[in-house]
Amino acid sequence: MDIIWNETNRADWDALHAEAHGAWQQDWAYGAAVQGLGGTVARARIVDAGATLGIAQFTSRRFGGVIGAGLCTRGPVWAPGLSAGAKHAAYRALKQTAPFARPRFILFTPDEAAPAP
Repeated sequence: MDIIWNETNRADWDALHAEAHGAWQQDWAYGAAVQGLGGTVARARIVDAGATLGIAQFTSRRFGGVIGAGLCTRGPVWAPGLSAGAKHAAYRALKQTAPFARPRFILFTPDEAAPAP
């Protein structure tokens, strides 16, 4: 599994987002608005064996000039039918490769129901 940061163009992002019926917080335009207000945005495409498994848009900021935070609100946006195991691996890969200065923490607020225990 590979995470490709900040290389997906807007047309491809919009197509993936629309196909998966992603939340507006994961829409390219939302990230562009955050950037227009001075915020920082990072966009990831999650790929395995050439297939896109999902996309994830993060907003980030520093607290006290020391600790960084990346927030993926109502995301990632997953390809239909993706297994829980693949999602778990993607979350780990996103956390490990996130392009935010350390020390940092990475938060996700997925737009999906929690799995049954």
